[in-house]
Amino acid sequence: MSENVLYEIDGTLKNENLSLANAKITAKNADGKDVSFGDITKNTGTYTVVIDYSGFDGIGSENYQGNGSVTSEVVVYRKSSGGGSGESAFDDVGTDAWYYDAVTALANMGIIKGTGGNRLDPDGEITRAEFIAAAMRFTDIDAKGTVTFTDVAQDHWAAKEISSAASLGWISGNDDGTFSPDDLLERSSAAKIVNNMLGRKADIEYINAHRDGITLFDDVPSWKWYCGDVAEASNTHGFEKINGAESWK
Repeated sequence: MSENVLYEIDGTLKNENLSLANAKITAKNADGKDVSFGDITKNTGTYTVVIDYSGFDGIGSENYQGNGSVTSEVVVYRKSSGGGSGESAFDDVGTDAWYYDAVTALANMGIIKGTGGNRLDPDGEITRAEFIAAAMRFTDIDAKGTVTFTDVAQDHWAAKEISSAASLGWISGNDDGTFSPDDLLERSSAAKIVNNMLGRKADIEYINAHRDGITLFDDVPSWKWYCGDVAEASNTHGFEKINGAESWK
């Protein structure tokens, strides 16, 4: 295991300190493919680990007596102390780049894959399909998407992710039944999608009444469809849900 790689374990095993002497470990990567535990120790990413045990020793072992199985998420990531130190996930992302920490975190979680050859092309453009593919890696929900768009063929590389995102209500496509998967993603659409993922919706009445006290942009007029989504994504605020709608505070 490289000294630049740390383990972070979420889920059932997060606060346990157990001996694995009497355990069989199997694992899958973020794409659902079987990997060995040895592979996990040599790489970064998010893994689903299943431990079949026949008696544990150590702190917390009283919770795992006899025979059983435990499933937990394991995130293996490169250590970084910020400020331009650490090891970059991509050859074309310098440790002094303003987006270094965000890119490294997302890469090590398996959210972004890069363009091949250990490169990200950080100044490049992203298509609507590419963004949705990355967005779907944030969830392990099996949406069993049944929503289709007339311009997304069944053999499109991101057809499953696009259909699943639509089934989850993250995207709705265009009025004519298309999705335009290969069109470039606009910043406004990205804000809308992320808000949908988080279940967030702006309080337009509050925004209109407090325009001088919140972050707004000169090129985002109030009549644009994305005005509320941009405001939601740009402002930290308290809120409560009333009849399913946000009431900002």
